[in-house]
Amino acid sequence: MIEFYSFEGTTYKWYSEKETLVNLTPLELQMIKKKVSLMSDKTILNRESGNNIKMGIPVVLHKEKLAEVYRFMRRMINKGSEVMIEAHAVDRLLEDYILPDGDSQKRGWSDEHEVRNCVRSMHRIVGLRLNVDHNNKKNTINVKHLFPQIGITIEGKKQDGNGRVVTAVLTDKSITVITIL
Repeated sequence: MIEFYSFEGTTYKWYSEKETLVNLTPLELQMIKKKVSLMSDKTILNRESGNNIKMGIPVVLHKEKLAEVYRFMRRMINKGSEVMIEAHAVDRLLEDYILPDGDSQKRGWSDEHEVRNCVRSMHRIVGLRLNVDHNNKKNTINVKHLFPQIGITIEGKKQDGNGRVVTAVLTDKSITVITIL
């Protein structure tokens, strides 16, 4: 388990041994620790959609390592791994459905099928993040737990152009969509 401390002193716990896809080097971990120490809790804990604040803690990898993650995900997609969609992403789809056309919050997704196709047509990794598990029962005011898997923001095709979704590789057989952007 690794602990990060925000600018306000909040502890963010990450059980890195459960992350199976991205193995961070000591230098990469040191960079994340430094980054978190400069970040506010408001930014890290952000759950509000459409406020131009990305949730979680950014993870920066060297080009070669990012290319490895991309190749691994492409192999998973090519071998037909199941694309699962978490409840949060479904909630975002429902929000999108009820918003009127032209609303700045509208993401333009039609249904789960379109989200799955976006993952299957992935052509680029946009970024990686450690995200707070807001539902973890061990969270307190001063201690928050991160999801063990690193969230991977990918870009793929959707009906009206390119779409972005945040995924996490949870097993060798499935890719889970955490949210839609």
